[in-house]
Amino acid sequence: MEKKEIESLFFNEIPVNILTTIYKEEDSAYTLNISHELKCSYSHAVKTISKMEEIGILCSKFRGRKKTLHLTDEGKRLAEDIINVFSDDIQISPKNKKEEDNKVENKIKDIENKVEKIFKEEINSKDSITVEDSRRIGKRLGPYKRELSKIDTSKEKIGKKVSELKDYIDEIMDMREPLLGD
Repeated sequence: MEKKEIESLFFNEIPVNILTTIYKEEDSAYTLNISHELKCSYSHAVKTISKMEEIGILCSKFRGRKKTLHLTDEGKRLAEDIINVFSDDIQISPKNKKEEDNKVENKIKDIENKVEKIFKEEINSKDSITVEDSRRIGKRLGPYKRELSKIDTSKEKIGKKVSELKDYIDEIMDMREPLLGD
């Protein structure tokens, strides 16, 4: 895409609003919702989003049958720059984004602490467990794994932490089998 095409794309209100809306909504951005929110036609939103994907500032992923929109790292930087320039007109700031990231990281840490507590209570230093113990462990760990699956992992640091914690939960679940008594 040439510079002229990029300039015509981003010096228009709808593309700027699409970019910042996706930035705000992160993992829940859908083309239809964006077109409704911005009061633009669905076809215009699709065309603009396609151009954004072509230049590499946006990508889409399927979540079930729905296609969610996500900014690439370059797209996030661009959105933050636009927000900084138009901070009075756009109701989100990079500071708020940082606070959201901190909340997610704290949530992951909290889950990690709870999983570690379950490991110490249920598995660590035990020679054997009953079938009921095994089921209870699964019931205690399952919700945390599901909770981790709901966390947006598009950011590398967060994605890595979530992946490591899911692997740890799987390891604990696998540890049950050899401990099952007769």
